Amino acid sequence: MSKSIILKAPGGVENFEISTPSITEAKGNEVTIDQKFISINYSDILLRTGVYQADFPLLLGSEGIGVISKISSENKFPDLKEGMRIAYATAPYGAYTEKRNIDFKYCVVIPDDIDDLILAGCFSKALTAHYLLRRVVRLREGQTILVHGAAGGVGHILCQMATSHNIKVIGTVNSPDKVSFAQENGCIHVIDTSSTNFVDETLKFTNGIGVDVIFDLIGGDFISKSIDCLNYLGIVVSCGDTAGTAPILDLSKLDKKCAYVTRTRLEVYRFYRLELLIACEDVFDLIRKGAIKPHVNEYKFNEIPKAHKDIEQGTKNGSYVVRL
Repeated sequence: MSKSIILKAPGGVENFEISTPSITEAKGNEVTIDQKFISINYSDILLRTGVYQADFPLLLGSEGIGVISKISSENKFPDLKEGMRIAYATAPYGAYTEKRNIDFKYCVVIPDDIDDLILAGCFSKALTAHYLLRRVVRLREGQTILVHGAAGGVGHILCQMATSHNIKVIGTVNSPDKVSFAQENGCIHVIDTSSTNFVDETLKFTNGIGVDVIFDLIGGDFISKSIDCLNYLGIVVSCGDTAGTAPILDLSKLDKKCAYVTRTRLEVYRFYRLELLIACEDVFDLIRKGAIKPHVNEYKFNEIPKAHKDIEQGTKNGSYVVRL
């Protein structure tokens, strides 16, 4: 019997419970997968705590890696075989389980030379970094960016990927313990926001010019403050809410430097399957070259509540992965 971890109601981790629901037959373009790894993301925390709205009880998780154990007789995707290793990162919720059905349109086949654990530690993060650097903006070598949350799951992969493209990265972290980690992942300058005003420090480091792009993985009031350290025609990209949702923005703040602000989501940028497949090929190549090296915190299936606590406390760096 397959085990799942269900969230009964929004709130603390005490609202998780282990369940053994029966799994239905795969239908349409679905495949049944035996999960090997589940990735826990901050969006799971926001859903659990009720910041993001959802219906309960809820099976959390939208990212995982597994092996196809059954293929629907109605499936129209060619060349699928039982035993294939697959990964998904933009699927509907339902990953906190040992076995699940999933529409194959959300899945990609994992190449033989890509390690499961490495991919589990970076898949959605690398896809996010890819669209941020290649679709939201087209950064050129030598340009300077500021990454808020440089030691986090998405943050450390974004810094690595940007550095591999010869982009200068300034990173912010929320404690002195994370400074060296951000430096290891490519940041040429790291600002500890627990003791330093990041606007003043960014302008000082760039000789008053500011940065070309700011990737805000934190949220809260970081967006409004970030505008003050942009270069002319710069852009603030909002793509995270770990500090809460952003307050209403006074657009007149953009006037002085003709700046831009945008809000992004992985599910939208990778909605079309061709976009997803092209991005995956780039991500796989970066992993092969060693340009992406995720720092992974690994947990057992029954330790999912502990992983949630660790993410909320923010004392660990990198990604959070459950091995089944």
